[in-house]
Amino acid sequence: MKTILTLILAFSICTAFAQEKVAYSFDLTTDPVSYRHYWKSTGYSPAGMTVNEDYKLYLKMTKAMKADAIEYTRPHYLLNHIVVNNPGEPNQSYDWSELDEILDLITDANLKLIFEIMMTPHPYFNDWYDRTKLDAWSKLCTDLILHLQERYGKEEVRSWYFENTNEPEIKHWWPYGPIQFLYYYDATVHGIKKADPEIRFGGPGHARGLNTLYEAFIQHIYDDFNFYTQKDGVEVDFITWHRKAGPHEMITNELELDKYRTQKRFRDHEKLINLPIGNDEADPLAGWGRPFWWRPTPWYAGFVAHCVDLHNQVLIDSLKKGYFVLSNDNAFMGDWYRRTHVARFIPGDNSIMQKNSSSTGGSWARGTDERPETKAFYLIKKPDMTAMSLMAMQGDERFLPAEFQKDSTAGATVTKNSKGDYFILSYNKPEIELNRNKRSTTPSDADQERYESQAKTVAVDLTAIPKGAYQLIQYQIDDNHGNPFQTWLDLGSPEDPAQSQIKAIQAKEDPVLTINEQVEIEGDFAFEYAYETAGVTLTMLVKDPNKAPKPPSALEAQSFNGLHNDLMTMLNWDQEEEAYIKSYDVFYSEAENGKYQKVNHYDVFELGFLHYGGKTGFYKVQAVDYWNRKSAFSNPIAVK
Repeated sequence: MKTILTLILAFSICTAFAQEKVAYSFDLTTDPVSYRHYWKSTGYSPAGMTVNEDYKLYLKMTKAMKADAIEYTRPHYLLNHIVVNNPGEPNQSYDWSELDEILDLITDANLKLIFEIMMTPHPYFNDWYDRTKLDAWSKLCTDLILHLQERYGKEEVRSWYFENTNEPEIKHWWPYGPIQFLYYYDATVHGIKKADPEIRFGGPGHARGLNTLYEAFIQHIYDDFNFYTQKDGVEVDFITWHRKAGPHEMITNELELDKYRTQKRFRDHEKLINLPIGNDEADPLAGWGRPFWWRPTPWYAGFVAHCVDLHNQVLIDSLKKGYFVLSNDNAFMGDWYRRTHVARFIPGDNSIMQKNSSSTGGSWARGTDERPETKAFYLIKKPDMTAMSLMAMQGDERFLPAEFQKDSTAGATVTKNSKGDYFILSYNKPEIELNRNKRSTTPSDADQERYESQAKTVAVDLTAIPKGAYQLIQYQIDDNHGNPFQTWLDLGSPEDPAQSQIKAIQAKEDPVLTINEQVEIEGDFAFEYAYETAGVTLTMLVKDPNKAPKPPSALEAQSFNGLHNDLMTMLNWDQEEEAYIKSYDVFYSEAENGKYQKVNHYDVFELGFLHYGGKTGFYKVQAVDYWNRKSAFSNPIAVK
């Protein structure tokens, strides 16, 4: 018997355009493939803005995301926060304090590093043919790894990735040319591996497709002659590149780069052609600071889901590539229209660049920074961030469809976890014009018509799902769900929203739970998701654990200065078996043993809550599962 469920996912005004259907069939009796969540990564520039108050709050919001939805971060210019004393001398030494402050904040947010050995911390390092300077550089790399392992632990640092300097084919980032880059690369990896051979290091992380530097780097690996040691043996653990485009064009560009690496003349070098590959700046367009109308919309959520699905289908499933990272570069700070995970409100004009920010393209220079310091602010999550939480909730085994739909802009992925729960991640991402020179915060009439003319129905047929009772759970992000930007527009687009307006926008920033009911499945199960425009949906079929949730633990609080110079408190906590938790309630009391009142004005989806307009006192948190069972309260925490 087949159970059929039709889900209408965007209740916007219907258009006159016919709705195309994209059909997927999954046979759950087939063996699933292991599904590593390789997209759980982001990046930003420069590393120095990590110490800003607004960035500290962003890190706390990242820490709160479900299922460790962001696991890695890749900041530029980390080495600029090391002071090198007496470079090239026997007593070469360092002041690590600035770097430690930045990395402490990152690791406290449970993030790991894609650590770029980028730029130079001292003008002494300016000639990569000079043997004395190369030796000093290699020693710096050795000492860096030893310091990191002493501070954060050997196994933790081994779980990071280390990469050469950013986009070395671009003169701004690397002014010394391809040959000196190879000397630099070999000296760097030699120093790192001297400290610990198990550290993972690779590159080149270039941006301009097939170019002289990339070709020289691949040839260098093939020739296997180390320019630093002057012996055989070039060490590389992975290949990275930066391809920014729509998902189909991105895949085409990546295939071109991979084809060069695996061409016939290199095939006798088994390690080279089998190295893991990754795109650690996989964005629609270059230039984080360029404003575009689609950045704060659910279109960006659909873009993230489409990118991952297409990489699954083409590079991993069809071509069997060892794909290890697909990272966005969205962890900047800016307004709705910039390439950021959060929209930042500051007093006055929200588009004004703040102290420690990079340029619109990510570059940054040392020197006096006269721009205003962010002292009063508020942050709202955007759909490109919350979509990562939905995607992280998927299982770690993935079923392959009976037929791939590589040319579509809509799709579905079916996964399961070890407990026998099933997850269907579906999306629609309309095609739009991506033109870095056509900057606009509002779509043209032609853009809007094109966006609204690509309605899709995604049909998913599950064959032979194990019989039994399941909780059917569905979360949505689309024009009418999990779309705080639309709420902001409906409020009149206030640059300095009042506290009540902030709370109204905040209440719309998470995916919306639209279905939570028990179903009895007799065998096959079919879904239809009707998307009017862009959207991402996670549907879960979950077995009842038949026990109440455990209370949240490790409750912590940090206070910040809000947009109107009022107190806001960010609460974070941990939760065992969080996959079964529907929401959290947050309670406040002036006294530890006093009367506690609920302060969250919406169902809290993540493992954190930003209480705006709060005051000093005590907080505690309670978990509620999908069967409406409540946990005991967490231990209270004081906010002073």
